[in-house]
Amino acid sequence: MKRKVIPPLKRGSLGVNFAWTTKRRRQQELQLTKRIGERKVGSKLQALAVLNKKRNPRLARKAMADRHYLAGSFKGKRRVNYPTDFA
Repeated sequence: MKRKVIPPLKRGSLGVNFAWTTKRRRQQELQLTKRIGERKVGSKLQALAVLNKKRNPRLARKAMADRHYLAGSFKGKRRVNYPTDFA
């Protein structure tokens, strides 16, 4: 089985400092999510959480909580148009 390698995250790519208050941090993440998409921001937060799980567990918990918050706030917003007739 081949190992997957996560490319290094660029410092400040989320534009968020985890020392900020929860409200300010989530507002910044929501703005970024509207610009580049929920999936990209969620995957960056997931990577931060996984990579910091042992080294900095507080940051990992904050990243996971923010990821769950973003996923919940965008749930059901995606519109999928189904074809009206099947040829």
